[in-house]
Amino acid sequence: MMVVCSVPLLRAQVSPPAGTNSPAGRAIGVIQSIDSANHRISLKTDTGPEMSIAFDDATRLLRVQPGAKDLANATSISSSDLQVGDRILARGRNFDAGHLVAASIIVMSKSDLAKSTRPSGQSGKGEESEE
Repeated sequence: MMVVCSVPLLRAQVSPPAGTNSPAGRAIGVIQSIDSANHRISLKTDTGPEMSIAFDDATRLLRVQPGAKDLANATSISSSDLQVGDRILARGRNFDAGHLVAASIIVMSKSDLAKSTRPSGQSGKGEESEE
């Protein structure tokens, strides 16, 4: 199953941090692990390699619904809302190869993506309801 993240408009909505000397960077993929104590996310990128995404209290975290074309209905979330399996677009500055310091992270939750890819009429519980 392939899940598509609507990224083109997200690129226009989120800008890299001002005043940084490091080149701007971005990463798109699925969260493999979260180290909340050290503010790091391990991301399996859509292009293949894993990346380490660093974040802090200043990082802007927004949740969007699958299929959203802009950030008009995005919801601010905290890092504790992130879960393994969520798809993210992280934007910020490249620290070095395989590492990104995020200024913003746009999230599509794993559960929202599962709901959006389920054929209509299916509950996702593997059983039909009786009435």
